[in-house]
Parts: sequence; C-alpha cells; structure tokens
Amino acid sequence: MNFLVDRNLIVNELLGGYGTPMFSNYGSFSAEYLRVLDVIETFQFRYNPSFAENIISDELMQKEQKKLMVYGIMKMNQ
Repeated sequence: MNFLVDRNLIVNELLGGYGTPMFSNYGSFSAEYLRVLDVIETFQFRYNPSFAENIISDELMQKEQKKLMVYGIMKMNQ
C-alpha cells in the first residue's frame, strides 16, 4: 500500500504545501525518528502504482494457488 499513496500530492494539494510526506508513524519530530530513519529509508517508498499493482497481483495469485491446492482442485488460474 505504501507505493499506492502519492504523499506529495496529499501535502501539496490537500494541505496546500503545509506539511511533509510521512512514510511511517514516526514523524520527524518523534523521539524515535532518528532510530528508525535508516530502516525507513531502506524501503525507498515512492509513489509507483504500477509497481504496487504487480506486487498485489503476484501475492493474490500465490494465495489463490495455495487455496486451490488446499482444496485439491487441479485447474490453472485464468
């Protein structure tokens, strides 16, 4: 879901530019922010709806295949 949210659009259009994009529940004024900053930056969350669609589609296909295997149905997903 982090790749589906255009945080810059929210800040610029909804907040009129009065804000900063947040990528976690720890804001820049939080006492824990400096501790988790490196971890947050490793994820490189950026608005990318096509990447998000690929991730979601892949996960749903894997879940569907597992469900089909559990019920013993031997048919390919279309």
